[in-house]
Parts: sequence; C-alpha cells; structure tokens
Amino acid sequence: MPVYRLILYGELVTTKASQARVIIPKHGGKPFARVYKPSKVDKWQNSIIMQMAQEHFPTLHGAVGVRLIARFQRPLSHPKTKTIPHIVKPDLDNIYGRIMDAIEHGPGLFARDQQIVSAQIEKVYADAGEPTSITIEVWEAEQHGMTVQKYV
Repeated sequence: MPVYRLILYGELVTTKASQARVIIPKHGGKPFARVYKPSKVDKWQNSIIMQMAQEHFPTLHGAVGVRLIARFQRPLSHPKTKTIPHIVKPDLDNIYGRIMDAIEHGPGLFARDQQIVSAQIEKVYADAGEPTSITIEVWEAEQHGMTVQKYV
C-alpha cells in the first residue's frame, strides 16, 4: 500500500486553535464565557482541507501511521551548513493537534484520529533557500510491517 504525501507550503499557524472570551451583556444579566476559533486558524485549516480535496486521497478505515515534518524559517544568525534543532515554540503537541484537526475535518486520508497507531513528528529549520512547509505522510499501518495485535 502506498504512502500518501501532502506538502503544505507556508508558515504554520501557531495561534491557539480555540480561545475563550468572557461576554458581559450590555443590558444586565450574568456574564458568560464563549469559546471561539480565531479566523486565522480557520483560514489555515481550510487551506489544508482544500489542498487535500485537490489530491483526491482515499479514506483509510483501518490502523494508520502518520509522519509530520514542520519546516520553520531559519534565522539569519544560524549557520547555513549546520543542522540546528528547532527547540522553540510551537510545541510538538500543538503542531500535531492543529494538523490532525484539519485532516479529520477534510476529505480523505482517515475518518478519525483514533485510527492513528503510530506517529512521528519532527520540527526542523528549513535549509537556506527552502520554503517553510509542513509535510504530512499517512499510510495503512498493517501494510508497512506494523502489525496490530487484536485481542479477543
């Protein structure tokens, strides 16, 4: 079975996916909290969904493996020939969560993120002249030497 690969060019949106806001009614009443998704996050996730739709990926229904590589802009102060780890924000779990939310709401690849049995996430600086991007690879886990033990 093949590995399905999608490369998204551009900067990863690192704003919190959902934020809380306290609403105080103008004409009295009790203040209440409302959760909203910033439009910046919505636009970014919609761009992932649109790119996935153009690729016509199938929907995998069994166990899947996922690999994410987030390439960030290399600061000018970093040497161009040396590999330096990306040890600043965003955290790996934030990168994973944003991308999985977009994939799960889009067409194809997999129906639910509960299907993921193996995940690898990397944060790296893009090489000099290379654009910032996110590479997403998804495959059927049972077809790539990963056996999923079923207990009765």
